[in-house]
Amino acid sequence: MKWSSALAVEDDLEEALQQCIQKIRADLEGQAPDLLLVFVSPHHSALFDCVPRLLVQELQPAQILGCCGSGLIGGGREREHQVAFSLTAALLPHTRVNTFHLDASIKKPLTLNGLTEAVGMAPEDGPAFILLSDPFTFPTESSLALFDQAYPFSQKIGGLVSGGESPGDHVLYAGGHMYHGGMVGAALEGPIAMDTIVAQGCRPIGLPQYLTSSHGNIIVEINGHSPKLVLEELYRSLNSEEREIFRHSLFLGIEMQPEERVYNRGDYLIRNLLGMDLTNGYLQVGADVSKTRVIQFHLRDRNASIQDLTSQLTRYREVAARFPPRGALLFSCLGRGQAFFGVPDHDSNLFHEELGEVPLGGFFCNGEIGPVQGRTYIHGYTSCFGVFREKEERHELHVPPAEEP
Repeated sequence: MKWSSALAVEDDLEEALQQCIQKIRADLEGQAPDLLLVFVSPHHSALFDCVPRLLVQELQPAQILGCCGSGLIGGGREREHQVAFSLTAALLPHTRVNTFHLDASIKKPLTLNGLTEAVGMAPEDGPAFILLSDPFTFPTESSLALFDQAYPFSQKIGGLVSGGESPGDHVLYAGGHMYHGGMVGAALEGPIAMDTIVAQGCRPIGLPQYLTSSHGNIIVEINGHSPKLVLEELYRSLNSEEREIFRHSLFLGIEMQPEERVYNRGDYLIRNLLGMDLTNGYLQVGADVSKTRVIQFHLRDRNASIQDLTSQLTRYREVAARFPPRGALLFSCLGRGQAFFGVPDHDSNLFHEELGEVPLGGFFCNGEIGPVQGRTYIHGYTSCFGVFREKEERHELHVPPAEEP
């Protein structure tokens, strides 16, 4: 297995493509890739339709997958809101790679049979999935639940396409075809394993608390008290720096392992707080919490995001030392990057500091796709990595949950 990644920032698409192809050819020693991932900035929209033809003509890849993005990642760099073109290529011996396109609407919703037929692999094959979805035209969240139902033992990673402002603006690639909506994906099956790293960028405050009354996405009582009272008490317990973050970056962590007695950072799914009914003290959340038992409030800021990602990468490095990563993909939120961290290439640099010079490609998303405790979700303000390595025949690696600092 061999991977390569390249990024070019030329205004001329063909020149940018040739720069990337030159590096890919050198790294792969002239061999045609089994999978080629292409990410292109909206600045090249006039030539979107030329990309598959040029890639097939130059590199003769077995499969192509890709999309447009407001920010691109490749070759150890991150290029945000500027002209860019990114290629990530992989030689995957003895690995079956299927690309597919999914379309769904209210009149014709996606079904289990339709999904497995489009993917072209049986659930028992246990393929790894790379998924790219258009936020304007495809019901991604419900479809991810369908993926988990159809392929419960498969890892899924990806992102929502960015760069457009309305339906039809985005472009997605699968095989040699171009689409302006739906979801595209690649299923990989064989002697390849994909480990996922999902850094939600938050740190818990206060203690885990019982959700004692709720309706849908409305929290009525926490520990028998109104959410308004609970939040007021929590605010008073914080220091001045935390209080400032609390005012604009407070989130809710929803436990994903109800049988546990001790909850660590990786056990929570982070969701937005949408508002509060000041009359009744009810709290509205960006998720259905009617079946949730335990919650914990979280803060998100630069330091928490750095700490979370560093912790995740450090633990992965220790666990995966016997199986060096060969390549990786990063799907990062548009809300991260240089504007958030104050420096360019932050997440890419941190990844390479912890795991070495592993080829890394990807893009900045309108929402990131990745698992939390075995189920796949759309995230926000998150960096989701898919790290590819040779499969261990007897035992798959398990990354333990993060411990609190």
